[in-house]
Amino acid sequence: PKIGLGKVNLPEVVLGLTMVSFSKVEDNTLPETFQEQWEDTIEERIELALNRKEVASKLFKAKRFEMALDAYNKVFLTLGRVDQMREDLMEGIADLILTLELNKAACFLQLNDPSSALASANKVLQADCNNVKALFRRAKALHGVGHHIEAVKTLERLVALDKSNTEAKALIPVYRQAHKAAAETSAEQPALQN
Repeated sequence: PKIGLGKVNLPEVVLGLTMVSFSKVEDNTLPETFQEQWEDTIEERIELALNRKEVASKLFKAKRFEMALDAYNKVFLTLGRVDQMREDLMEGIADLILTLELNKAACFLQLNDPSSALASANKVLQADCNNVKALFRRAKALHGVGHHIEAVKTLERLVALDKSNTEAKALIPVYRQAHKAAAETSAEQPALQN
């Protein structure tokens, strides 16, 4: 009731908060747990990042794509500067970062932002050029920005890696047809202007 939700009849209400500013207090009267937050070890930050990733995944499954995207971005913030991490942690962190970028690409596709989806998928493919999910999301993003032939080539590469991927196989003729339709439309444009 204090925030105006007293009459909302929903099983669950999700609120998002943004911290505008903060100041570190050098005061020993603060509870120990609060002081410890400033001194999190890398292992603790990784654990927090993994927990935040799970929250983001649940938001995605609930079709809360904007909130999921925001949560995935917060995982990156939680991890901090990856290049300063110990080498023994880097492999797990690298896998986590690839998963986050893949998930961001999926969010961007759901939010009809193919350019951002393409950027995320390409980041994954720079690290793992044979990542099937990244190839699939890249193809969908390319189609979304109107690069149908490049999308077809990406799907063909995916099918060469994963011959059982029926969804990719089914999209190839759809994207070829989209290219053909776009080419016909662009060929008609000069004739309409005359």
